[in-house]
Amino acid sequence: MENEATYQDLSEMMGKIPENYCILEEEIDIDIHLDYQAMVSRSLKEEAFKKFQEYHIADRFEYLLALIESENLSEERLSEIKQLIIFIVHSGESSSFDLLKELEPLLLEDPLKSWLKVALLDCKVYLENQLLGTNKHIVITGLGGKGKQLRYNIVGLIEEDIVLSDFQKDTVKKEFEYAAQQNNCEIESLVFYEKYLVLLALVPLKVSLEKLIAAVVKECHLLGVPLKKEYLVTNVKQLSELEIADFIEHKAVSLNTSETLEKEGKDE
Repeated sequence: MENEATYQDLSEMMGKIPENYCILEEEIDIDIHLDYQAMVSRSLKEEAFKKFQEYHIADRFEYLLALIESENLSEERLSEIKQLIIFIVHSGESSSFDLLKELEPLLLEDPLKSWLKVALLDCKVYLENQLLGTNKHIVITGLGGKGKQLRYNIVGLIEEDIVLSDFQKDTVKKEFEYAAQQNNCEIESLVFYEKYLVLLALVPLKVSLEKLIAAVVKECHLLGVPLKKEYLVTNVKQLSELEIADFIEHKAVSLNTSETLEKEGKDE
């Protein structure tokens, strides 16, 4: 897998996030978000945006609907649809959000489904900043989040040749639940496999996952549960069994260090 970074990189990025932010709750392909951001930066500087602003927004929306409902959705037309959605977002019109909401029943497949999700949050924040004079920012990750929490996929490793008993599994579960309660986190799921456990959790941005997991592992060791100190954490996507197996086989990390997947390797 390519484009890997340490948990320290993720922590440094989170430390730069402003206090006033809004999190996209739904899970999306992170590449779609990156493409959206790139098109925003590019399109708003083009002559096409100036021409768009010369028309009434309702007329341009009707044109957008016609494109979406057309039978031949070529790559060129798909790109035009994406760009028009961005133009509506940044039109500054109070009706822009409601107009985009009308597209939800029409855009049921990716990439346009996720594109619209990002656009709706972008539009909501853009209008709020325009109308209320706020300076809110958007935080988007592949796994989404809730409120002021981001969703993480965490993989903990079990010592070789050890089969956890039901009592030991219950101990791990209780330790994670206690740590979550102490740090305003939410455990959405915890599943045990032969060599590892997989945790899906909502964690506030300011909480150090490194310290939280280290504390749980330490406490589990004291209680006789042999968890390894290495672990894998990502907020980009839910990891497949193949990716987890690859990490277990090739883990090139030192103790007390985790890896964060920035995006899926191109050759997988």
